[in-house]
Amino acid sequence: PSRGLGDVYKRQDNNILIHCKEGVGRSSLIIIAYLITTGLDLFESMEIVKLNRWGANLNNIQFQKLKKWYELYKFS
Repeated sequence: PSRGLGDVYKRQDNNILIHCKEGVGRSSLIIIAYLITTGLDLFESMEIVKLNRWGANLNNIQFQKLKKWYELYKFS
């Protein structure tokens, strides 16, 4: 069962599918956070997600929390 963040599935083609109820903010947030951990900065990660997922959009609270996390752990 979902724990509020959505469901994560790894497909046979090694693509990963992340799904939440609306698929706009929470799914995007998870992917952006993952991309940050691979070495991309916050804004590069957001741009990649927006280019590859129509409708991807963090609300202001999600963005502020993600930015604080990014700055706290200094992934850049």
